[in-house]
Amino acid sequence: MDKVGIFETIVNLSNDFITLIDRDYRYVMANEAYCREVQKRREEIVGRTVSQVWGEARFRAPIKGFLDRSFGGEEVNNIDKFKFGPFMKYMHVTYFPYRENGAITHVLVFSHDITHISEIESKLTNYEYRDPVTGLFNRRSLGVILEKEIEKAKLSETTEPRAVLVLGLHDLDTVTQLHGYEISDLLLENTGIRFRKALRPNAGRGPDRHTRQGGPCVSGPCRPHGGGHPVPLP
Repeated sequence: MDKVGIFETIVNLSNDFITLIDRDYRYVMANEAYCREVQKRREEIVGRTVSQVWGEARFRAPIKGFLDRSFGGEEVNNIDKFKFGPFMKYMHVTYFPYRENGAITHVLVFSHDITHISEIESKLTNYEYRDPVTGLFNRRSLGVILEKEIEKAKLSETTEPRAVLVLGLHDLDTVTQLHGYEISDLLLENTGIRFRKALRPNAGRGPDRHTRQGGPCVSGPCRPHGGGHPVPLP
């Protein structure tokens, strides 16, 4: 069995949608998951050009540009919503340069369906269930947040643990009785800010997912630090 044949046997075991495209923009390989998802027989894909499979318009914009960048040595990632098979889906497509004897001869394309995650994200954004005092998402958003984190964990290649940290303020009722609601609200708001700041190792990689659970409790998903050390609140 030649190199391409061995490679094809391996990738057919994957649930991701994987293809191999040569410099003539022609499919050399398409795994079983890809054929099944686009509802085409392998012989309707392999040997045909990308424009023949996807249409000239979609090939010219944007697929050809991504392929050309990858043939130039770049790993390209693109997230877009388009018709993949019979349905519109959110897809994460990665283009990898494929080298033989040091020269880039093909582009390896991995397509992954992230529709469910994107729908959860949209649901969370549209709900905008935020607590007016702390600015955090409120209790009703927690189920959506946890659902999204569980889906992300299922797709993760690592087995690192994930956790939900819940922080409670003791004797908040006493503070309210002694100093009034304005002071207790200010305390809650400041706690929310400090909590969010302390649990932001993922800053720049996505929006905050911290919530107020009602009363004196706030919570948020996090990735535990090694060594069992507490996370300080600045």
